[in-house]
Amino acid sequence: MTKLPFRAVLLDCDGVLYDGALTLLKQIVPAVKSTALDMGIPESVYEATGRRLRSQNIKGLYNLVRVLCAEHNLSYARFCAKIVACLQPFYNQLTPCLRTAQLLAALADRVDHLVIYTNNHFLHVAEVIDRRGFGAVLQDTVVFDVGATADANGVFHPKPLPQGYLMVLAQLGVQPHEAVMVDDAPHNIAAARHVGMQTVHISPVADAAANAHDTAPSLEAWLLGLL
Repeated sequence: MTKLPFRAVLLDCDGVLYDGALTLLKQIVPAVKSTALDMGIPESVYEATGRRLRSQNIKGLYNLVRVLCAEHNLSYARFCAKIVACLQPFYNQLTPCLRTAQLLAALADRVDHLVIYTNNHFLHVAEVIDRRGFGAVLQDTVVFDVGATADANGVFHPKPLPQGYLMVLAQLGVQPHEAVMVDDAPHNIAAARHVGMQTVHISPVADAAANAHDTAPSLEAWLLGLL
């Protein structure tokens, strides 16, 4: 059996564990906003908080959620659960993929770490894994959601910020060159390569902006070529 050129595989969630054509970006932003309004935050406050964080170069939608909860005495866990509840019609579009599940199981047997690294929340990842039929192989998989990249001040460092990648790798106990990042976003791939990781861009065509080591049209296609 050919030795794989890495010890750890970090899988993005959205656009990797399911078809990128069903991308969550168009659904999650209104879901977060509607949740904020439902929990009593005025729209003007929601928008002003977002502008303030952007002016401070604090990136990521879940940093906005974190700050809104802290400043308005709301439960972060409840806020995130309500976002996931809003997205149930999206999850209903996802279908099981037995072949990909089998390939993931084969990959898990050949690496030290098979983990999910996402800018989303672990409750969302759990929904995706369940709907895609990956529960049996990924049920014990460590999920590094956006909260896993919190610094000492509680600020999240989502992809493509270098701190986030390095924090996750440190928790795994691997060096950047020992890990491969599998992601569908060109800027996330470029950032992973910049910190020294191996990279696989899930995309129908190679993208110069990603500068990936490898490109595949789907997670399944990459795994078929690898294993």
